[in-house]
Amino acid sequence: MQTVAQELNLAETIFILQLKTQPQSVQVRIFTPAQEVPFAGHPLVGMGHVCWKNDWLKAGEVVVQTPSRTLKMVLGEDGQSAFVAPLKTLAPPQQHSTLVSALGIQGKVPQLPVQMVHTGLPYVILPLEDPAAVDALSPTYEGLKQVLEEAGWYESAALQGLSAGLYAYAPVAGVFYARMFWVETGQLLEDAATGSAATGLMWYLLHWNQLSLGASGHLIQGVKMGHPAQINYALMDGPEGPQVRIGGHSVCMAAGQWQPSAPSKL
Repeated sequence: MQTVAQELNLAETIFILQLKTQPQSVQVRIFTPAQEVPFAGHPLVGMGHVCWKNDWLKAGEVVVQTPSRTLKMVLGEDGQSAFVAPLKTLAPPQQHSTLVSALGIQGKVPQLPVQMVHTGLPYVILPLEDPAAVDALSPTYEGLKQVLEEAGWYESAALQGLSAGLYAYAPVAGVFYARMFWVETGQLLEDAATGSAATGLMWYLLHWNQLSLGASGHLIQGVKMGHPAQINYALMDGPEGPQVRIGGHSVCMAAGQWQPSAPSKL
């Protein structure tokens, strides 16, 4: 699976290992080109769309099993899908001053703190004043890596030694505008749509009383990259406490068959 993910060279590749229709459940593993990850939001949303479109799973609730956790998903009749991810860790809050020089933060900063939130993958949540401040961010690989190391956030996901990503956001006109950066295999990378980071942001906003249960709306990400994406959220009171639901609508970009062959003899 890791070899296939390297060959495809996409942000994440999700593999469906087992499907059960009664009750509805699916077993998956998720890989980046570099390593396996314990959780990633948008591969799950896309997987839900593919399973619904091919009639492998019906609309409604689905149980998703990964090597590290079990998640609930909801598949809609219109191809929309969403997942529910519980909160794992809220690290002690930090001040913006720890990030200003490394990230090129400009202008005023909100009173809300910088904080790492872990919902399966760790993300440092960075609140900023407005979308212009988010777009003005200019992190470097060494700068972001140093900040993560000094705060004890580097290589903080124990399963695969993943570093925490940085999720910067600002509220605007009733929505949230965001960008996500992370360091991997010696590179600074940016992602156009990050469901796992959006999950962390919602738990952060709920914790700091910026949103309340019953709230719903969406985030916009990927604009600066030229690949805008909308991520929907809903905060609910579930049977075991607060729930954060993240999802959206997927579009099939390509379809085909993978037929590995034995290496030819020289």
